[in-house]
Amino acid sequence: APAAARESAQRWIANGGGAPARHCLAMAYLAEGRFAAASLALEQAGDAADAARQPAAADLYGQAGNAAILGGEFARAHKLLSAALVRASGDARRQAP
Repeated sequence: APAAARESAQRWIANGGGAPARHCLAMAYLAEGRFAAASLALEQAGDAADAARQPAAADLYGQAGNAAILGGEFARAHKLLSAALVRASGDARRQAP
């Protein structure tokens, strides 16, 4: 099932699926135990969401960091989790009354 999900997500990306399609691809990679690939797909989803100024960017970078931890890439995880915190704190400031 993860292979079919991966192939479907790749088609969705090719058809302009953006951040949601990359998130779907990352979930397929996680199910396959491909943590580095999942982290990269989640980072790319975060980049797309960040470029569109969507608050989901913080969550996506956080998930990318978690995938990096699962893959033993701790320096990368630190970079991604830091990016998540920066975006999350920016979102909090924008939402403050």
